[in-house]
Amino acid sequence: MNDIDKHTAGRGRWGNNLLWAASLDLKRAGKHAGHPQHELLMGNEPHALNVQKFLRAHNVFDSLNNALTAYVKISGDGSISKDEIERTYQAVLTTTEQARRAIAGSAYDTPSFRSRAAKFVMDTAASEYATATEGGRVAVQEPGVPGKDNFIEYQDARDFLAAAYELLRATPTVELTHDGRAAFDKLRNEIFGTLDPPDPNRPVPATEVKALIERAERGLSG
Repeated sequence: MNDIDKHTAGRGRWGNNLLWAASLDLKRAGKHAGHPQHELLMGNEPHALNVQKFLRAHNVFDSLNNALTAYVKISGDGSISKDEIERTYQAVLTTTEQARRAIAGSAYDTPSFRSRAAKFVMDTAASEYATATEGGRVAVQEPGVPGKDNFIEYQDARDFLAAAYELLRATPTVELTHDGRAAFDKLRNEIFGTLDPPDPNRPVPATEVKALIERAERGLSG
């Protein structure tokens, strides 16, 4: 469940957003869109095999894989209409939600479960941002190439936080303390307020981002 949340909600959304950004970011769109499918549904790592097992056991593997295949196929193609991309993306969101509910069962709608899932996604955001800012800047050696384009990791971190926020806002909502909300708002609206890092040569230190994420996590109820 946590891996499904992290990859499809986070990277999938960025693939969709990047399709409408600058042409350079079209190179990144396909990478974001394809990552959930390649890492989880086609991967051989233990966590990927567990996800595949649960998806198959609940008869949702094929529907999710087919939706992702259709979306990945058009990602990064500037000739595809906005309506078609949105329709295909919404199909991914729908099948992902069905998979989440099928695997989590009745626990899915409890604040304690959503809180734990959100913390997992937020921890992943901190890890992605640390990778993005290695060396004290968000470096790009070759746009759109994982490992050589740290804008990809920055964008992953940004939308993992957005995915966590949406998970907390879903009914039933998970409340944040005043301090937790202040930390979350600073992350979403200031540090990750733009699609690309506002100053790639002088990003906010990863230690500061991690500290804010930990404050937000401590402020979660449930």
